[in-house]
Amino acid sequence: MIGRSLLILMAAGAAFAASDPSVDGPFASARQTVDIPGTQNATLVTDIYFAGTTATGVDPAAVPCPVIVLGHGFAQSRNQHVNQGMQLATRGYIVLIPSFNGGSDHVRNGQDLSKCVDWILARNEDPASVFFGRVRTQTVGASGHSAGGLSAILAAANDPRIRVLSLMDPVDNGGQGVAALAAVNVPVAITWSEPSACNASGSAEVLYAAARGVRRGLKIVGANHTDPQDPAGFLSILTCGGANSTRQALYRRYMAGWFEYHLRGDASYAPWILNFPGGQLAADLAANRITYQAVVPLGLALGLTNGVLALEVSGPSGQRFALERSTDRGPWAPTATNTTPVAPVVLPVSPSVDLELWRTQSLP
Repeated sequence: MIGRSLLILMAAGAAFAASDPSVDGPFASARQTVDIPGTQNATLVTDIYFAGTTATGVDPAAVPCPVIVLGHGFAQSRNQHVNQGMQLATRGYIVLIPSFNGGSDHVRNGQDLSKCVDWILARNEDPASVFFGRVRTQTVGASGHSAGGLSAILAAANDPRIRVLSLMDPVDNGGQGVAALAAVNVPVAITWSEPSACNASGSAEVLYAAARGVRRGLKIVGANHTDPQDPAGFLSILTCGGANSTRQALYRRYMAGWFEYHLRGDASYAPWILNFPGGQLAADLAANRITYQAVVPLGLALGLTNGVLALEVSGPSGQRFALERSTDRGPWAPTATNTTPVAPVVLPVSPSVDLELWRTQSLP
């Protein structure tokens, strides 16, 4: 049995040095349109965005580049996410945005996102390709808006190469997304707009409740279903309202920031994506620009410090946590705050971990 003489220690790390994920990064961006072999022998017309120029190829300073596949919404196209693709490319990502052929066949559209992953990984091995040796093959993320967010969930549930999800006002259909999330064991961020007929009265909140493991749910106050598009499509403007540049920037901030932290692995983005004192998310929350809920990764380790058995809690800097007795779930120690930045430790299922008779739990 572990006695009450346990000490709580904090792991040290580097200082924060991240830039606002909603703004351009240090690289020029370029776009190519290619035909990718899709499902049912169809061709996926796909825009590919990357750091560099069409004349010189991928900027060597950005290499190796993480990959993001992004799905557009129902009755929309890749043209509704041009500016997001370009902005992510300036931050060193390779972004593939296809125009889906599947209509409301969300499973097929998810499979076509995986076809995009197949294609870019094959180009990384092709000496004749501009992407030869330029891809960070173990860091693939997926995003999507509306039905495209559902397609991204379905892709991640069936494609282990997809390591991170960051979704924009996703809309479920017939419970497909809720069911698929039971098989998704990667960090999931869902950012959503105000409930309306356009997003099935807030379908994203139901999807967030079904997510497991490391996750964050965030509503952009006052946003509509068009705001995740950039540029906005005419049909969406007509039926769901016009986009607002400030809300579009907030969507970029919280979609891209999740990738910077969890896909690229840059721990300095923690205060941009989680509610840490002094961070930008905390400022947006205090200003009522967003609402927020999250379950974040924590790690536990046992060791001896000056001859005393110690429990080390590691996780993102500033994350509040509490210890509970597993026998009666009563509090063992006052709520504490991790005050030094550390690299994220992603646990396989949940950030609440049983350690003999003790456990630690992250708090919002």
